[in-house]
Amino acid sequence: MSDELSYGEIGTHYKKFIASSQVMVDFAIETKDGKKIKKVLSIIADPKITAVDAQNGEAVLNGRVNYKVLFVNEDEEVVSLDYFADYKDKIAAPEITPTSRLAAKTDVIDVEIGGDGNVVVSLVIENSLYMIAQEAIPALKDVADNYLGERRKIFTQSYLDALISSTEISDEVATGTNVSQVLMFDAAVAVDESVVGNGIITINATVFANVLYVNADGAFENKQFAIPVTEEQQTVQGTDVRAFTDAVIKNTKVVLSGSEGNNIIRIEAIVQFDTTIIVTVEEEIVSDLFSVSNEITVKTEKFSASKFLESAAFRDTVNGSVNLDESRPAVGEILACVGVVNKLAAVKPSGEKVIVEGVVGLTVIYKDIDEVIDSVDIEIPYSIATKRPTMADESYRLEGKGAAGTVTVKRRRDRELDVSAELFFSIQAYGEDGVYVISDVVETETKKDVSAISVYNTAPGETLWDIAKALSAPPEEILKQNGELVIPVKSPGRVLLYRCLE
Repeated sequence: MSDELSYGEIGTHYKKFIASSQVMVDFAIETKDGKKIKKVLSIIADPKITAVDAQNGEAVLNGRVNYKVLFVNEDEEVVSLDYFADYKDKIAAPEITPTSRLAAKTDVIDVEIGGDGNVVVSLVIENSLYMIAQEAIPALKDVADNYLGERRKIFTQSYLDALISSTEISDEVATGTNVSQVLMFDAAVAVDESVVGNGIITINATVFANVLYVNADGAFENKQFAIPVTEEQQTVQGTDVRAFTDAVIKNTKVVLSGSEGNNIIRIEAIVQFDTTIIVTVEEEIVSDLFSVSNEITVKTEKFSASKFLESAAFRDTVNGSVNLDESRPAVGEILACVGVVNKLAAVKPSGEKVIVEGVVGLTVIYKDIDEVIDSVDIEIPYSIATKRPTMADESYRLEGKGAAGTVTVKRRRDRELDVSAELFFSIQAYGEDGVYVISDVVETETKKDVSAISVYNTAPGETLWDIAKALSAPPEEILKQNGELVIPVKSPGRVLLYRCLE
């Protein structure tokens, strides 16, 4: 290895999927008054990862599932119950070390209700583990004296530590009646955009809340909230700083106030924003070289890693009709819809568009034609195409997260329901960035038979570097002696080079 060559290390961070694991969480519903459960109307399960601990060869995940259960007891009363269950999971992978930067997400795969006497809820949860990994490789950075090198710019990425911040939100609505009981309250948040500028990340999001309550007359009422939220986070200054944000609801509360005959429902929540920041840095490497006096052997290696490209958020509306099975009681009156979720099944590029496929799931609480309260779980499949030319390359890997906003359900016939749901999507695009770098250069022997005059026959498309490398001469010397040379070469021709031989 010549002393005239300067090497350095280039490296880039990227998000790497490690593995997924499924865990089952069971719990028995225990009523506060000891009355037996006759019928479960709805179960909302909201799992969250509370901690990820990196150890040698494995990750330990701690999670918590918050349940909201709505049921009819033996006295035909509609009752709600909040419950939580903690769980632990382990995912093994040899590349995990105590210093690994890990992240995890969790999703509900299946919910089953069973039990003999006591009602037992079995929940299947899938945990997915990710790592911020780094690829690094030695690369030739500079040459001097006896070497001539061609340089090129490459771009590497670094993932900064995630920014986490929280904000409190609230909203209220007058009901125009007395609220005798709040049966169920759930909330979700959708991020509309994350804008980076002047060291500030501005996040715009919307919190959707749904309150099911009983008024003084014993009638069910359903209020939906859509609350805009703006959060600012400080980050590094730079011309190529990118970010995307995930958000979750940490805590929620319903407060009743107001006057007789016009109670006010006030909802309060804490929203947590978790922002991933990617900084792209420009570096220069020597992509090709030759020695004026010596023959050389050049070793190259391919440097490649997943690269974050961009993030996009959009919203759409899905409409669909659902027919209830003949075995179910016919719908007389719709009381409420609860537990709305937007489950993504696939996100894929197609032409200039991104295709998002998934299912909207929800539970409809209703009275049948005999005034008996019942419920039905329904699903509306969808396939949405959104024009995103910059992230629709077939070679890109797309990841997405869905959220549901305002939902309306209308009765068309006894067993036919019309559903309209506002959906939100956050999509990230990743690509494979590959470049060949020079990892080693070995001088083999002194060049022989160097002529005082050399003639090179050029071919169309050749560059000045191609000619210089073929003649083992500095590019500026070739231009100096061949003033009529047009680069890149348009048509075949000849290049003359005169050398002063010692």
